[in-house]
Amino acid sequence: MKYSRFISLFATAAVLFLMSADRASATQYTTTCQSGEWDMLSLMFMQQSYLADNYYVYGTSSAGGNVLHNDVPQVSTYTGNAWDTGKINSVKDYQAQPGHGTPPYWGFPWDINLFDTSYVYLWITEYSGTAEWWSDPYAYKAFNNGSTNNTMRFTRRCVVPGDNGTTSQLVNNPSGTYATQFFFVPKNGDSPTYASTDCNSSSSSQLGYAYMNVLKPESNAFTLQDTVHGGNITLSLLPVTYRYNCDSGGGCRSKEEYDFGYDASNNDYGLVQWTLYSSNNNGSTWNFVQQSQFNQLKQWTPNELQEGKGGTTVSFPCNPL
Repeated sequence: MKYSRFISLFATAAVLFLMSADRASATQYTTTCQSGEWDMLSLMFMQQSYLADNYYVYGTSSAGGNVLHNDVPQVSTYTGNAWDTGKINSVKDYQAQPGHGTPPYWGFPWDINLFDTSYVYLWITEYSGTAEWWSDPYAYKAFNNGSTNNTMRFTRRCVVPGDNGTTSQLVNNPSGTYATQFFFVPKNGDSPTYASTDCNSSSSSQLGYAYMNVLKPESNAFTLQDTVHGGNITLSLLPVTYRYNCDSGGGCRSKEEYDFGYDASNNDYGLVQWTLYSSNNNGSTWNFVQQSQFNQLKQWTPNELQEGKGGTTVSFPCNPL
């Protein structure tokens, strides 16, 4: 049976302010921050009013092929209008359910991040390895320290970007409360079955130390082609870097950069660029590996929505929550 999660995108759409010196006129709110701090969660997904109109971002990967991000917020608990706990689902593709034709489409794979009142956490991503895993909705990787999913901190909820680490940097350890331990589901070395049996085994690994940094914003740094209304939208970027496979002294072998975009009216577009780097000298220099640019604003058509693309459907049959 297709597993679907239908999520209201409208519960907080009427709230139109943000307590921040730099983003005071932002049109998306998830929590109240102090003056000068940015509401990080609000930047990590597309403006809710745009999601309600079935907008998404689309583009290309340097590794070949097209890429997309369809954001589906899910809030579990509130305090007033503030988002206390929940998850942000970002669907990366729409494919056939294994063993079936299309339509209907399933929304997978995904990046699924969690949040509480203090942090945003990296949680679920697709199973790495050969391309066959991309088409298995029953396979995934999940950060978990053995007792909780809220372990791989990505950013604080409120941050002063580029403040030399006071709020902008987090360090996750190989083990402990805030850890880089993760699980392969199914266990590493298994072959995909494309069925629920893939949910039933797992193996663990960890990424050493991980350093997360919210950098200073880059003004007018990205061009988004508006295929819905025509023309281009100039975006500023807020970069968040994620260095991992690190030692305790900060020497790292891998780095990802997530660039979150917002326009001159402080409307948010979520992730618009992702870049992967590697280093052979513990981060003294970085070598480009791969990049995905989500540089087109698109809108799902009524026919696509009817077929299962876009909207609020997330297909995650092994959901461990």
